[in-house]
Amino acid sequence: MDNFIGLNIKTLCLLHNLSQKDFGNLFDIKQSTISTYLAGRSNPQIETIQKICEYFKITIDELINIDLAQNDNHSNKNKTNITSKKNAHQIGNRIVGNHNKSDFSGNTVSNSELELLKQKLEFVERENVLLRELLAEHKKNKNS
Repeated sequence: MDNFIGLNIKTLCLLHNLSQKDFGNLFDIKQSTISTYLAGRSNPQIETIQKICEYFKITIDELINIDLAQNDNHSNKNKTNITSKKNAHQIGNRIVGNHNKSDFSGNTVSNSELELLKQKLEFVERENVLLRELLAEHKKNKNS
């Protein structure tokens, strides 16, 4: 069965200005192993998938089954309210800037493509927070 894990790892790295090495350091993964994920030759273990999803605040379903770079459900500009690039895109002290980035194949990603990817990620992150709140409320109501 096909999945989007490798593509989404690449997208998340681009959005958060992480190199393969940076990504590997975050999750204790060798760069050669990351290359196999990006090429679709292997997939991370479930524990690693869980850590990736928790770190980037996405669901496992999103990481595996949704192309985060292309999914139109996550690109509604009317729903996207960017209040602060620093708040929306900061990971530790890493901030995604407005300059061109290179993807892992050496291709340049334009500012507009990068901005669209950032907007999609922001929407997904907000959606995920709302879903978690609804689930917690549902569990609370079910237990009472």
